[in-house]
Amino acid sequence: MTAATLDLPTRADGQLDNDQPLQRLADAVATLWSAGTGLALQPAAVALDDTHATVVLAEPSPPGAREDPAAALLCRLDRPFGRRARDLACMLDAPVRELLGRPLTGVRARDRREQGRVVVELSLAPA
Repeated sequence: MTAATLDLPTRADGQLDNDQPLQRLADAVATLWSAGTGLALQPAAVALDDTHATVVLAEPSPPGAREDPAAALLCRLDRPFGRRARDLACMLDAPVRELLGRPLTGVRARDRREQGRVVVELSLAPA
């Protein structure tokens, strides 16, 4: 089993250095999840093994900012566009095939709202 883990560095302007396929995959997942949740989620880490890619997305929070509790309850990070993560597999298949060279077989997400994070797990076809 091979595994790769990458904590994603940012440039001085706050943007990811998109030179590596894992970083580009994390950015594609963050873009989709941000559009679906209305939050500016940023990739925090990505890991790849034989059959899974895991992308951790984080909510940026300005120092001293407090979230409205009612808004937090309305936004489920694991359900972008109000849909289950597996329903979004068709939207992530093309970037996964392009960047990793393998088809996507499934998508799951776990809301870690208390940590301001969502963990998106992409299941991949065997190489």
